[in-house]
Amino acid sequence: MYGLLAFRAVYRESWPRVLMKAVGITGLYFVAGITALLVTVLWTAVLA
Repeated sequence: MYGLLAFRAVYRESWPRVLMKAVGITGLYFVAGITALLVTVLWTAVLA
């Protein structure tokens, strides 16, 4: 919630735009996290 309020205060944008940006950033973090998890699992499987 703090992140949304900070985006709104700093960039002075509408709530729909702030929410779209938050969803986009969350999606990027999700993809990066899943990628890191898969690489770690595969790396461990190869070395084990």
